[in-house]
Amino acid sequence: MQESKTCTVCQESLSFDNYSKSTASKNGFKAQCKKCLVKKSSEYNAVNSEKRKLYAKDYRANNAEKIQLGKEKCRQAKPEQYAATKKRYYLSHKQEVLAYDKKWTQANSDKVRITRRDYQRRNPEKAFLIAKQWAKDNPELRRASTSKRRASKRLNGVKLVTKKELLRLYASPCAYCGIPSKHIDHVIPISKGGSHSIGNLVGACAPCNLSKGSKLITEWKKDRGW
Repeated sequence: MQESKTCTVCQESLSFDNYSKSTASKNGFKAQCKKCLVKKSSEYNAVNSEKRKLYAKDYRANNAEKIQLGKEKCRQAKPEQYAATKKRYYLSHKQEVLAYDKKWTQANSDKVRITRRDYQRRNPEKAFLIAKQWAKDNPELRRASTSKRRASKRLNGVKLVTKKELLRLYASPCAYCGIPSKHIDHVIPISKGGSHSIGNLVGACAPCNLSKGSKLITEWKKDRGW
């Protein structure tokens, strides 16, 4: 029995292990070896990348349920292989995945909020540990979140302050003495009607921020004899 065949492209005589199976062929294998098929596919993809992207996008749009069903079957039948494939894709397309997740989260904020709340109710201990670790890794954002919540409770007004704006304030010198900032201060304290907005926030060092506390600037300077 023949155990090898000649590839019609590279003309090499190779064993059947180097060929993909085909029901249309008499011997049950394709005429081109796997190596040649991969090369041909790569060349086609390089020339028709935009065409393939449009086709893939159109297919996903018209077969969403079919794709999701296939993913679920794969996840149940081969959980380890599915997880490994998902991890490899994430590592090789990390920036794209993060950008997509951010865009989706912003577009579905209400759905995300409900899902998180449900998860916290079902897994209180895990949710507590996650929140604790996040607060440890993001002390600046945690303090900003606390201030935002306080202003919201007092109905002082809360406006979006981005992470980029917060980091810029932390990187700026203290607005009161000029040394490096470690805190962010509300110029008009929340307890006296100040809003949580970029216009009411300045970078401040720890001594100035802690000594100012809930005082207005005029009151604080008067107490310090300035």
